[in-house]
Amino acid sequence: GAFSSDHVYTPDDVQDIIEHARLRGIRTIPEFDTPGHVAALGRAFPEFLTDCYNGSIAGQAIYGVHAEREILDPTKEEVYKFMNEFLKEVKNIFKYESYIHLGMDEVYPACWMSNPNIQNFLKENNMSNGTDLMTYYSKQILKLMKSIGGKSMVWQDIWDDGVKLPSDTVIEIWKDTSLLSNSPSWSYYLSKATSEGYDAVLAAPFYLNMISYGKYNTPESVMNLEFFKWYNIDLFENFTGDNIARQRLIGGEAALWAEFIDGTNSLSRLWPRVSAVAERLWSSIHINNPEDAQFRLDIHRCRMLRLENN
Repeated sequence: GAFSSDHVYTPDDVQDIIEHARLRGIRTIPEFDTPGHVAALGRAFPEFLTDCYNGSIAGQAIYGVHAEREILDPTKEEVYKFMNEFLKEVKNIFKYESYIHLGMDEVYPACWMSNPNIQNFLKENNMSNGTDLMTYYSKQILKLMKSIGGKSMVWQDIWDDGVKLPSDTVIEIWKDTSLLSNSPSWSYYLSKATSEGYDAVLAAPFYLNMISYGKYNTPESVMNLEFFKWYNIDLFENFTGDNIARQRLIGGEAALWAEFIDGTNSLSRLWPRVSAVAERLWSSIHINNPEDAQFRLDIHRCRMLRLENN
């Protein structure tokens, strides 16, 4: 799936990254998203992908519905054999990290349901839809993770679909009304997941790819900068869980998705904006004044510029 033999991370490269992070107090958790978001994997192992159909014609995209070939085919045993060996290799490389993020988000079942072989598999196994097939796939992958001594972290989608997750699974919350108009707020999902006993990581409020301009002369500030919106977030706004559930929020993620991002603008979109999110997440709940933070972030931006020049 690489662009060339030079565009790969060797095991030694990965170890260098892990050690570089460790010496700076940073924990490195790998994420390998399946069964969706697997275009790169599909270039290396095209036989693992599902042939999508337009009517009776295989490999035909329907614009806005599905591509020509996408999503792993959960009916193929060789997919699980590969995933078993792959996850064991990842666990061995990240030997001091118990968690692997398994993704499992944004699996749109239209391609699956268009495929005659998958339709037959569903009938033979008393399944009726894509959710049943996703449950079948995820249970097997979660079982593989347990067998190699790993712990799972997943995006919230399979939990939304009612898949029973191991109790030590970390659920990452990304859905919110601001991102999906028909979705409840992230505080609803956070309350629900932690009240069910799961640890959670919150990403929904911290999507750095969603850009907006700051405002001047607002009632709150002479210069209400863009980062204020992240710094002012109350992580427990409208939280309905008890004190034990509150303690199950174990972290947050600042996400920079690539719909409008590439190598030409990734650094300027990420920095120094992510510094504001980092300070907010790593600070006491009482450190929440963006006017004070603005001075610190200005200084930090100067540090980064000096590093770039050196």
